[in-house]
Amino acid sequence: MKDELYKNYCPAAGSFKFDEETAHVFDNMVSRSIPYYKEVLRMSIETLTGHFTDLLKTHHGQAFMKNDALMWWMYDLGSATGNFLTAFAKTLASVENYPHWKDRFNLIGLDNAPAMNKQARKKYLTPLTDKSASPSTPTIPTTPTHSYPNNHIQPKFEEAELKTHTFPPQTHQHITSIVLQYTLQFIPPHHKKHLLEKIYHALISGGAVLISEKIKHSHHSLNHAFTNYYEAFKERNDYHLLEIARKRRALQNVLTELTLEDLTAILIEIGFKPPVILFKWYNFVTLLAIKP
Repeated sequence: MKDELYKNYCPAAGSFKFDEETAHVFDNMVSRSIPYYKEVLRMSIETLTGHFTDLLKTHHGQAFMKNDALMWWMYDLGSATGNFLTAFAKTLASVENYPHWKDRFNLIGLDNAPAMNKQARKKYLTPLTDKSASPSTPTIPTTPTHSYPNNHIQPKFEEAELKTHTFPPQTHQHITSIVLQYTLQFIPPHHKKHLLEKIYHALISGGAVLISEKIKHSHHSLNHAFTNYYEAFKERNDYHLLEIARKRRALQNVLTELTLEDLTAILIEIGFKPPVILFKWYNFVTLLAIKP
Protein backbone atom coordinates (compact mmCIF):
# COMPACT_ATOMS: atom_id res chain seq x y z
CA MET A 1 0.00 0.00 0.00
CA LYS A 2 1.40 3.41 -0.98
CA ASP A 3 2.32 5.80 1.79
CA GLU A 4 0.03 8.82 1.47
CA LEU A 5 -0.45 9.49 5.18
CA TYR A 6 0.29 13.21 4.86
CA LYS A 7 -1.07 13.85 1.40
CA ASN A 8 -4.34 15.31 2.67
CA TYR A 9 -3.66 15.57 6.37
CA CYS A 10 -1.85 18.29 8.30
CA PRO A 11 -0.54 16.74 11.55
CA ALA A 12 0.20 18.40 14.85
CA ALA A 13 3.87 18.86 15.68
CA GLY A 14 5.32 15.72 17.24
CA SER A 15 2.25 13.60 16.51
CA PHE A 16 3.94 10.78 14.54
CA LYS A 17 3.05 7.33 15.84
CA PHE A 18 3.61 3.75 14.73
CA ASP A 19 -0.13 3.06 14.73
CA GLU A 20 -2.32 0.97 12.43
CA GLU A 21 -2.27 3.55 9.64
CA THR A 22 1.51 3.77 9.70
CA ALA A 23 1.95 0.00 9.95
CA HIS A 24 -0.14 -0.61 6.83
CA VAL A 25 2.08 1.61 4.67
CA PHE A 26 5.37 1.16 6.54
CA ASP A 27 7.16 -1.01 3.98
CA ASN A 28 6.36 1.44 1.20
CA MET A 29 7.33 4.32 3.49
CA VAL A 30 10.81 3.01 4.29
CA SER A 31 11.54 1.97 0.71
CA ARG A 32 10.77 5.52 -0.47
CA SER A 33 12.16 7.54 2.44
CA ILE A 34 15.30 5.66 3.58
CA PRO A 35 18.15 5.90 1.05
CA TYR A 36 19.26 2.52 -0.29
CA TYR A 37 17.01 0.75 2.17
CA LYS A 38 17.14 -2.66 0.47
CA GLU A 39 20.89 -2.48 -0.09
CA VAL A 40 21.53 -1.53 3.54
CA LEU A 41 19.30 -4.44 4.57
CA ARG A 42 21.30 -6.76 2.31
CA MET A 43 24.65 -5.44 3.60
CA SER A 44 23.53 -5.77 7.21
CA ILE A 45 22.41 -9.35 6.70
CA GLU A 46 25.60 -10.25 4.83
CA THR A 47 27.76 -8.68 7.54
CA LEU A 48 25.99 -10.36 10.45
CA THR A 49 25.94 -13.72 8.66
CA GLY A 50 29.70 -13.41 8.28
CA HIS A 51 30.01 -12.40 11.92
CA PHE A 52 27.92 -15.41 12.98
CA THR A 53 30.12 -17.73 10.89
CA ASP A 54 33.23 -16.27 12.53
CA LEU A 55 31.72 -16.71 16.00
CA LEU A 56 31.21 -20.41 15.27
CA LYS A 57 35.02 -20.70 15.04
CA THR A 58 35.61 -19.20 18.50
CA HIS A 59 35.49 -20.96 21.86
CA HIS A 60 31.88 -19.75 22.18
CA GLY A 61 31.10 -21.39 18.84
CA GLN A 62 32.82 -24.63 19.70
CA ALA A 63 30.81 -24.84 22.91
CA PHE A 64 27.64 -24.10 20.95
CA MET A 65 28.35 -26.86 18.43
CA LYS A 66 29.21 -29.45 21.08
CA ASN A 67 26.45 -28.69 23.59
CA ASP A 68 23.00 -29.49 22.23
CA ALA A 69 21.42 -27.79 25.24
CA LEU A 70 23.12 -24.42 24.58
CA MET A 71 20.95 -21.77 22.93
CA TRP A 72 22.07 -18.67 21.01
CA TRP A 73 20.02 -15.53 20.45
CA MET A 74 19.82 -12.55 18.12
CA TYR A 75 17.62 -9.52 18.84
CA ASP A 76 16.21 -6.93 16.47
CA LEU A 77 15.21 -3.91 18.56
CA GLY A 78 12.47 -1.86 16.97
CA SER A 79 11.79 -4.73 14.59
CA ALA A 80 8.86 -2.89 12.94
CA THR A 81 7.22 -5.07 10.28
CA GLY A 82 9.91 -7.76 10.49
CA ASN A 83 11.85 -7.09 7.29
CA PHE A 84 15.29 -7.69 8.77
CA LEU A 85 14.65 -10.90 10.71
CA THR A 86 12.58 -12.62 8.03
CA ALA A 87 15.30 -12.00 5.44
CA PHE A 88 18.10 -12.90 7.87
CA ALA A 89 16.46 -16.21 8.75
CA LYS A 90 16.54 -17.18 5.07
CA THR A 91 20.23 -16.33 4.78
CA LEU A 92 21.15 -18.34 7.89
CA ALA A 93 20.05 -21.52 6.14
CA SER A 94 23.23 -21.37 4.04
CA VAL A 95 25.60 -21.35 7.04
CA GLU A 96 27.72 -24.45 7.72
CA ASN A 97 26.11 -27.23 9.81
CA TYR A 98 22.80 -25.36 9.79
CA PRO A 99 20.61 -28.45 10.47
CA HIS A 100 22.67 -29.19 13.60
CA TRP A 101 22.07 -25.85 15.33
CA LYS A 102 19.05 -24.20 13.68
CA ASP A 103 16.66 -25.30 16.44
CA ARG A 104 18.94 -23.69 19.04
CA PHE A 105 19.26 -20.27 17.43
CA ASN A 106 16.52 -17.81 18.33
CA LEU A 107 15.56 -14.70 16.36
CA ILE A 108 13.62 -12.24 18.50
CA GLY A 109 12.11 -8.96 17.35
CA LEU A 110 11.08 -6.43 19.99
CA ASP A 111 8.82 -3.49 19.24
CA ASN A 112 6.52 -1.42 21.44
CA ALA A 113 3.94 -0.89 18.69
CA PRO A 114 1.25 -3.62 18.55
CA ALA A 115 0.30 -2.63 15.00
CA MET A 116 3.86 -3.13 13.77
CA ASN A 117 4.18 -6.50 15.49
CA LYS A 118 0.87 -7.53 13.95
CA GLN A 119 2.24 -6.83 10.46
CA ALA A 120 5.51 -8.61 11.28
CA ARG A 121 3.73 -11.75 12.42
CA LYS A 122 1.78 -11.86 9.16
CA LYS A 123 4.98 -12.20 7.18
CA TYR A 124 6.47 -15.53 6.32
CA LEU A 125 9.91 -16.17 5.03
CA THR A 126 9.11 -16.83 1.37
CA PRO A 127 9.30 -13.36 -0.25
CA LEU A 128 7.08 -12.10 -3.01
CA THR A 129 8.72 -12.14 -6.42
CA ASP A 130 10.59 -8.95 -7.25
CA LYS A 131 11.76 -9.17 -10.88
CA SER A 132 13.78 -5.97 -10.55
CA ALA A 133 15.85 -7.25 -7.65
CA SER A 134 19.08 -9.20 -7.94
CA PRO A 135 19.12 -12.70 -6.41
CA SER A 136 21.03 -11.37 -3.39
CA THR A 137 18.74 -8.42 -2.75
CA PRO A 138 16.11 -8.91 -0.03
CA THR A 139 12.57 -8.32 -1.18
CA ILE A 140 9.99 -6.78 1.11
CA PRO A 141 6.72 -8.75 1.28
CA THR A 142 3.76 -6.40 1.28
CA THR A 143 1.21 -9.15 1.93
CA PRO A 144 1.53 -12.45 3.78
CA THR A 145 2.51 -15.36 1.54
CA HIS A 146 1.00 -17.98 3.89
CA SER A 147 3.93 -20.35 3.42
CA TYR A 148 6.82 -20.84 5.80
CA PRO A 149 9.65 -23.23 4.93
CA ASN A 150 10.02 -25.85 7.62
CA ASN A 151 13.82 -25.70 7.38
CA HIS A 152 14.01 -22.01 8.28
CA ILE A 153 14.12 -20.46 11.73
CA GLN A 154 10.88 -18.61 12.38
CA PRO A 155 11.42 -15.23 14.05
CA LYS A 156 9.32 -14.34 17.07
CA PHE A 157 7.98 -10.81 17.45
CA GLU A 158 7.22 -9.58 20.94
CA GLU A 159 5.96 -6.33 22.40
CA ALA A 160 8.44 -4.52 24.61
CA GLU A 161 9.30 -0.97 25.62
CA LEU A 162 12.98 -0.63 24.77
CA LYS A 163 13.60 2.19 27.26
CA THR A 164 12.76 -0.15 30.14
CA HIS A 165 13.41 -3.60 28.66
CA THR A 166 15.85 -5.79 30.58
CA PHE A 167 17.78 -8.54 28.83
CA PRO A 168 18.19 -11.85 30.65
CA PRO A 169 21.64 -12.43 32.21
CA GLN A 170 24.26 -14.16 30.06
CA THR A 171 23.89 -17.27 32.21
CA HIS A 172 20.38 -17.60 30.74
CA GLN A 173 20.84 -16.25 27.20
CA HIS A 174 23.91 -16.19 24.95
CA ILE A 175 23.18 -13.16 22.75
CA THR A 176 25.47 -13.03 19.71
CA SER A 177 24.18 -9.88 18.02
CA ILE A 178 21.67 -7.08 18.41
CA VAL A 179 20.33 -4.97 15.58
CA LEU A 180 18.87 -1.48 15.62
CA GLN A 181 17.62 -0.60 12.16
CA TYR A 182 16.64 3.10 12.32
CA THR A 183 15.52 2.59 15.92
CA LEU A 184 17.89 4.58 18.13
CA GLN A 185 16.66 7.81 16.51
CA PHE A 186 13.23 7.17 18.04
CA ILE A 187 14.63 6.65 21.54
CA PRO A 188 14.51 9.84 23.66
CA PRO A 189 17.94 11.51 23.96
CA HIS A 190 18.36 10.78 27.67
CA HIS A 191 17.68 7.06 27.09
CA LYS A 192 19.96 6.41 24.08
CA LYS A 193 23.19 5.79 25.99
CA HIS A 194 21.42 3.69 28.62
CA LEU A 195 19.96 1.43 25.92
CA LEU A 196 23.39 0.99 24.31
CA GLU A 197 24.84 0.15 27.73
CA LYS A 198 22.21 -2.55 28.22
CA ILE A 199 23.06 -3.94 24.78
CA TYR A 200 26.77 -4.05 25.62
CA HIS A 201 26.22 -5.95 28.85
CA ALA A 202 23.78 -8.38 27.19
CA LEU A 203 26.16 -9.45 24.40
CA ILE A 204 28.66 -12.28 24.73
CA SER A 205 32.34 -11.49 24.20
CA GLY A 206 32.79 -11.07 20.46
CA GLY A 207 29.12 -10.18 20.04
CA ALA A 208 28.09 -7.37 17.73
CA VAL A 209 25.68 -4.47 17.62
CA LEU A 210 24.68 -3.24 14.17
CA ILE A 211 23.12 0.21 13.99
CA SER A 212 21.50 1.90 11.01
CA GLU A 213 20.57 5.45 11.84
CA LYS A 214 19.63 8.89 10.62
CA ILE A 215 22.27 11.25 11.96
CA LYS A 216 22.97 14.96 12.01
CA HIS A 217 26.18 16.76 11.14
CA SER A 218 28.00 18.85 13.72
CA HIS A 219 28.61 21.56 11.11
CA HIS A 220 25.39 23.57 10.79
CA SER A 221 25.69 24.48 7.10
CA LEU A 222 26.52 20.90 6.11
CA ASN A 223 23.64 19.59 8.19
CA HIS A 224 21.29 22.03 6.44
CA ALA A 225 22.61 20.97 3.03
CA PHE A 226 22.32 17.27 3.81
CA THR A 227 18.73 17.79 4.97
CA ASN A 228 17.93 19.49 1.66
CA TYR A 229 19.57 16.65 -0.30
CA TYR A 230 17.55 14.13 1.69
CA GLU A 231 14.27 15.91 1.06
CA ALA A 232 15.14 16.08 -2.65
CA PHE A 233 15.65 12.31 -2.52
CA LYS A 234 12.16 11.90 -1.06
CA GLU A 235 10.72 14.16 -3.74
CA ARG A 236 12.34 11.97 -6.40
CA ASN A 237 10.54 9.05 -4.78
CA ASP A 238 7.14 10.61 -5.42
CA TYR A 239 6.59 12.48 -2.16
CA HIS A 240 5.21 15.97 -2.72
CA LEU A 241 6.89 18.89 -0.98
CA LEU A 242 3.82 19.42 1.18
CA GLU A 243 3.86 15.77 2.29
CA ILE A 244 7.54 16.09 3.17
CA ALA A 245 6.95 19.24 5.21
CA ARG A 246 4.01 17.66 7.04
CA LYS A 247 6.00 14.51 7.84
CA ARG A 248 8.85 16.69 9.15
CA ARG A 249 6.38 18.46 11.42
CA ALA A 250 4.90 15.18 12.68
CA LEU A 251 8.40 13.88 13.53
CA GLN A 252 9.40 17.00 15.46
CA ASN A 253 10.94 15.89 18.79
CA VAL A 254 9.87 12.31 18.02
CA LEU A 255 12.92 11.57 15.87
CA THR A 256 16.11 12.92 17.47
CA GLU A 257 19.49 12.38 15.81
CA LEU A 258 22.98 12.06 17.21
CA THR A 259 26.07 13.14 15.31
CA LEU A 260 28.25 10.32 14.04
CA GLU A 261 31.00 11.58 16.34
CA ASP A 262 28.74 11.42 19.40
CA LEU A 263 27.41 7.96 18.53
CA THR A 264 30.95 6.65 18.00
CA ALA A 265 32.17 8.20 21.26
CA ILE A 266 29.29 6.67 23.24
CA LEU A 267 29.95 3.19 21.85
CA ILE A 268 33.67 3.40 22.67
CA GLU A 269 33.03 4.85 26.12
CA ILE A 270 30.67 1.99 26.91
CA GLY A 271 33.36 -0.53 25.99
CA PHE A 272 32.85 -1.48 22.34
CA LYS A 273 35.76 -1.56 19.94
CA PRO A 274 35.79 1.46 17.59
CA PRO A 275 32.84 0.91 15.22
CA VAL A 276 33.28 0.19 11.53
CA ILE A 277 31.20 2.23 9.08
CA LEU A 278 29.53 -0.13 6.63
CA PHE A 279 27.50 2.48 4.75
CA LYS A 280 27.08 6.25 4.70
CA TRP A 281 24.84 8.54 2.65
CA TYR A 282 24.74 12.21 3.68
CA ASN A 283 22.82 11.99 6.96
CA PHE A 284 22.35 8.21 7.11
CA VAL A 285 24.86 5.69 8.41
CA THR A 286 25.19 2.00 9.18
CA LEU A 287 27.92 0.84 11.54
CA LEU A 288 29.06 -2.30 13.31
CA ALA A 289 30.61 -2.40 16.79
CA ILE A 290 32.10 -5.50 18.43
CA LYS A 291 32.26 -6.23 22.15
CA PRO A 292 35.82 -7.28 23.10
